[in-house]
Amino acid sequence: DAKLGCVSFDVVLPNGSHECSAYPGVFIGCGAMFRRSAIEACGGLPEDFFMAAEEYVPSLRMLDAGWKVERKTDCVVSHRKTPASRLGARTLRYDVRNNLMLVWRCFSMKRAAQLSFDWTRRYYWIAQNNNQHVAFWRGFFEGVMRSLAEVFDRKSVVSEEVARAFLMEPQIRRAMEGQSRVIVLGLGKNVGQVMRVCEEMKIEVAAIVDDVFARPRWETSRKYRGVKVVDAKEGIRLVEQGRVTAAMVGHASPVLAQKTKQHWQRLLAIPVLDLFEGSAE
Repeated sequence: DAKLGCVSFDVVLPNGSHECSAYPGVFIGCGAMFRRSAIEACGGLPEDFFMAAEEYVPSLRMLDAGWKVERKTDCVVSHRKTPASRLGARTLRYDVRNNLMLVWRCFSMKRAAQLSFDWTRRYYWIAQNNNQHVAFWRGFFEGVMRSLAEVFDRKSVVSEEVARAFLMEPQIRRAMEGQSRVIVLGLGKNVGQVMRVCEEMKIEVAAIVDDVFARPRWETSRKYRGVKVVDAKEGIRLVEQGRVTAAMVGHASPVLAQKTKQHWQRLLAIPVLDLFEGSAE
């Protein structure tokens, strides 16, 4: 395939689980193979990121230049990832900082504003769950300061067509066609885009179901773009009451989407939709 710029491998962790990026159009740095002409034309990893989300910039540049980035499950790499190399607070700080830099570097002003809200809210809740407030705010302020230059330097911004494809908007529209009221399964990185498409299609989202992000019943419930985040028990209750027509997987990660879909198909008597129906993934 002359347009294949990068192959992202199936990454297997020491515990046997599989790892891949939050988006299918992004490779994982520990397991990827590049066409030399593609990576030379689009540039390598951004040196100012150090770690976390650094693969997004060259991936988006390749996609914008017309190359394809594809994950191949028959190409396997063993990633000897250990907890000691992924200190929670440090990783969160770089996640927050670098994702802010990423969105303002690679997306239009409107998209960057939307994604900044979506992704930062999610990381803030992760910080709350793990008592990592200092790391979050350090990463946030570093990201804001570093992103100021990106607002005026628009050289790396991808086209709107590539942005829509990267955020899987066509797949969301296809999966949601014919639905009227749904629940979203999993507060993944692309859930904000799912919510925006539902708004445009006049589809009501009854709840986002995620045990990790749902608050205990005695605490004030979290809301994402005005929609309550609930636990699995509450999500099942909404389905049993006949208040939703389908459940939509909220993950754009192929591995998490497949795992989530398989789990919920055993529990629900309504269609469980995902973004990879009919795809090679």
